[in-house]
Amino acid sequence: MHRRIALVVALMLSVAACGGDGTLSSPTPTSSVVSPVGSWSGAISDPISGDGSARLSLSDAASGSLTGTWSATFRNGESFSGPAVATLFQTNSYGITLYVDPQPSCAAVSGPGGSALLGFTLINVVVTSNRLTAVAGRLSCSGPSFGTVNLSKQ
Repeated sequence: MHRRIALVVALMLSVAACGGDGTLSSPTPTSSVVSPVGSWSGAISDPISGDGSARLSLSDAASGSLTGTWSATFRNGESFSGPAVATLFQTNSYGITLYVDPQPSCAAVSGPGGSALLGFTLINVVVTSNRLTAVAGRLSCSGPSFGTVNLSKQ
């Protein structure tokens, strides 16, 4: 299951890196990157679950990456949570993966679309001393879709 998520994440990051019509862009990070370590809360939105609120907590891990937890509750009643991992890319931007725990089985998804959430990949992450914004790539059994995250430091 994690292999499938890793492949989808790699695909989403490569698609996002290719550019496009600009609808997925966030402000460009400055040369001095700010770490997303800490507790964050705010808004999350995606085309399947709609608008909601999110929490993210990250701390330094021994391996050099950042690890923590996340949770989100959407207005449609859905809620998700699980582990979070942040990795510094090209020394000027972070990528953050939000895993769903427990992981749903795509084989067990019924109905059209297979919208069961596998996780989110936060791309084009911009961190300032008190804000974290990103494009939220939703990974579902039916494929990726994109929304936004706008969090404040707690």
